[in-house]
Amino acid sequence: MIHINTFIIDDEPDAGQLLDNLLKDFAAINVTHVFTDALIALDAAIMEKPQLLFLDIEMPEMSGMEFLKQVNKFSSGTQVIFVT
Repeated sequence: MIHINTFIIDDEPDAGQLLDNLLKDFAAINVTHVFTDALIALDAAIMEKPQLLFLDIEMPEMSGMEFLKQVNKFSSGTQVIFVT
């Protein structure tokens, strides 16, 4: 079976947890981390190179667009679904 290593990054904890719970119904999506801090998530994404990000657009540390620009420098194959 295919497993898509996935990060959820949302500064609102409840939103991240809700999405994580909803994704449990999809066996192919393996949520490895749920982050509320974009800077910590960025370090992890650079090191672990997840295949998929569910990424909030508006975050206090950096916007989702800026986050994506930084991730693309190290892992251009990462796919993104923006959530807000």
